[in-house]
Amino acid sequence: MELLPGAYINKLPKLFEQAWLGENAVIYLKFHDLHSSNAWYVTEFDGKDLFFGFILGDDTRLGYFRLQELKDYKNSLGSGVERDDDFKPATIKELKHLLARHGKA
Repeated sequence: MELLPGAYINKLPKLFEQAWLGENAVIYLKFHDLHSSNAWYVTEFDGKDLFFGFILGDDTRLGYFRLQELKDYKNSLGSGVERDDDFKPATIKELKHLLARHGKA
């Protein structure tokens, strides 16, 4: 599976376009490791390699991550990252609320 098909690239807000929204920024894409709770939620993209969004893992935070890092990622079982095609756009605030309800954040 291609992590980021061209159809997504132009639909994602550019870096800093949603910065003024804070936790009301919309998450458009989710990448995840099916064998752990690690997930990367995209709010913005530079159009080449750099994403900004919500990172769920050992260090849960808002921050930057790279497409190449996701492509290179391998968990202990040797599996990589996949795009969650079932993910529906939500705000960071909505995601945090959902994760808290499920004890994940």
